[in-house]
Amino acid sequence: MRRTGEAVFSAEAARKGFEARQRRLSATCSRCGRSRRIADTTADSRPLCGACSAPIPAVHACPGCGTELPGDGNGFCRTCQNMRRRTQRAETRSAEIRQSWVQELYLGLCRSDAIAKQPNNELAIVDRQLETIRRIDGAFTDPGQLSQESLFGVFGAEGLRRAFHAMAYLCDRVGFAWSVEELERLTEERRQDVIVAAAEAAWFHPVLVAYRSQLRSGRPKSLKARTGRLYLRAAADQLAHARDIQRIEDLSQRHVRGYLRGHKGQAASVSAFLGFVERTYGVALHRPRARRSSPEHLDRLAIREVDELLSTTSSSDPLPQRRAKIVRAISRLYGVPVKKLLALRRGDLQTDGNRYILSVAGERIVLTDRLSTALGALIPSDPKGVMFSGKNAHQSMHSTSLRYNLRHAK
Repeated sequence: MRRTGEAVFSAEAARKGFEARQRRLSATCSRCGRSRRIADTTADSRPLCGACSAPIPAVHACPGCGTELPGDGNGFCRTCQNMRRRTQRAETRSAEIRQSWVQELYLGLCRSDAIAKQPNNELAIVDRQLETIRRIDGAFTDPGQLSQESLFGVFGAEGLRRAFHAMAYLCDRVGFAWSVEELERLTEERRQDVIVAAAEAAWFHPVLVAYRSQLRSGRPKSLKARTGRLYLRAAADQLAHARDIQRIEDLSQRHVRGYLRGHKGQAASVSAFLGFVERTYGVALHRPRARRSSPEHLDRLAIREVDELLSTTSSSDPLPQRRAKIVRAISRLYGVPVKKLLALRRGDLQTDGNRYILSVAGERIVLTDRLSTALGALIPSDPKGVMFSGKNAHQSMHSTSLRYNLRHAK
């Protein structure tokens, strides 16, 4: 029987023998710099370990989405890497939101494609979206309360324009439709309120309140919200011009003539207000009529403008400018209001051979070959999207944006 010291000596000798054999077979790899068993050498006889001597794969799969990427390793693609950065930032900032359902909205928004399309400043956008979401967190207690009208009450027209990333995501997530007509109505009614509030200390404030109520009730029939605001503005200016009276019953033809002498383009607006004064207060005054050009002259001007718009439209022009020119050309040639065209959706467009047909307010407009060719390059791919999109697929181009692009078009 061997003694313990001899057993320990034998184990130590075996270990040293193994290490000696390893040293004879191992060396420092010239590629990774580690001391490993040498499996091969380079062309200039430098040692390579087994891992470094294996052929390097040409591609590898992204751990996030599986997309093939060049080279070996476990690196993420740019899209997944940006998503991870946005998610980490959003999860950190979401602690500032009180309600859990609003936190989910914020995290979903930060992961959405709307922000992914802005790779250069997406982290700054994530931080800016927090300001929008926190206002929603403070104003609503349930996602069912979210609608275009309720959001307008919180943000206003300019706030909604600035928060277009969040609004586009809410349309998809919550499921309410974005209406250009509704946004215009809400915007114009708020502007009407500003006009009335500015005259709160004047004697004619009750008159403006009553006139605003009638305009909002739809009289005259089919009155647009913007037209109502222009009528109300003209009425306020007309009454402010009559400085020597304190009652609506004292308004005279002299006051009307004096105002129109300096505001010749307000004849139609003043005429509508005088009709209201006659019906409501019994003061009958002569209602001026706006001068109108002959239909033949207007047709010649429209054809000339359409020809110029289409002649200057090129495929190299920025997409918003091309949309603006086509909308303006259709509006001028067929006499359709621009805002009705901007409110169209992809489903309002049909084809008839080589021509396109637009369904506008129940009427079919068959476009000319020249207009159909120009419009064909602008048709959106989303069958449920808007026809002439603005900042995102849910919001149509605004009429102000259209005028801006027309002014800056070549």
